[in-house]
Amino acid sequence: MSICDRTGGQLLRIVVAGSLSLAACGGAASPTPGQARPTTPTATAPAPPTGPLSPSQVDAALRSVSARATYGVFDVTGGTCRELRALRPGQVFPLASAFKLWVLDALARQIGAGRARWDETFPVADRYRSDPSGTTYQMRTGTPVTLRRYAELMISESDNTATDHLIGRLGRETVEAAMVAAGARSAERNIPLLFTAEMARLKFVSPATGDRYLALRSVPARRAFLSTTVASIPLSLAQPPDPDAPRHIDDLEWFATAADMCRTMVDLDTLTERPGLGPVADILQINPGLPPELVARWASVRYKGGSEPGVVSGIYWLRRPDGVRRVVAFGLTSATSGVPQTAAGQAGVFGLFTLAHDLP
Repeated sequence: MSICDRTGGQLLRIVVAGSLSLAACGGAASPTPGQARPTTPTATAPAPPTGPLSPSQVDAALRSVSARATYGVFDVTGGTCRELRALRPGQVFPLASAFKLWVLDALARQIGAGRARWDETFPVADRYRSDPSGTTYQMRTGTPVTLRRYAELMISESDNTATDHLIGRLGRETVEAAMVAAGARSAERNIPLLFTAEMARLKFVSPATGDRYLALRSVPARRAFLSTTVASIPLSLAQPPDPDAPRHIDDLEWFATAADMCRTMVDLDTLTERPGLGPVADILQINPGLPPELVARWASVRYKGGSEPGVVSGIYWLRRPDGVRRVVAFGLTSATSGVPQTAAGQAGVFGLFTLAHDLP
């Protein structure tokens, strides 16, 4: 579940207490066939701060908005994750919509194995409708949509209904297997892997049902509960989630470490090199998740982020003009309030990309 799913904005300008800040999530819808793909965000984004921050200043800036801030900056030029700089390495953090990278990974694997096709149509079905955000939710039941289009919407604008259609088409356990294969060593925290509509029901529509779900200790019991009790709950929100009231971000979420997400990005990059899987890179590049000034420093930027009350995450794969490849993965969380949107926090996030670019 993501606040950014409701905005449709590629980069959000949020004014809180007089300061302008970046929320790196969401995205503009991908272009329809025949349209040029955007190379830079279409929404206005704040300019990066002048002057680079030192690594210790980046850490301090991120801690100022999240006492539990964690990140990893990795060199992945050789096809593995070599840590260059980290804050709380090994800390598991909630991903919000960044988990959708595993859905894309699963889709690519199924296409590579001949069990799905990019141009395969999977009609819009009411059973896979999530919260009323994103492009797919607005489509009529039965509308034919290709798997590639679902993937574009899932990644570029964090379309939850598109995501749930892909999980439904692929199968929950197929996505779980891809998550493990992609290198997510915290995968057990995410099994059963929740559809976005299930997350919404458990956290925001019926929190009491969420408590019952968490009380179940076995995976089979949770799977059965999801297919019966949770599936029967109407997905209706009386009002949008309070951005200052996090719910169960430490136990009812999708989770990973920065290194898990680095390995996932490396796996996706490896998949792009297989026959027929080049669209994976195209999909991840539709929305770079950065302002033009930062995008311009890189030859390629691939991105997925996530946000919900108390959670902001960002996962980036970046290639310098000289071919050096880097991954940045960060999580800013607060279990008691929304993550503050401040100039210091913005500077810290922007500083990660200077580190990624400049560290040897």
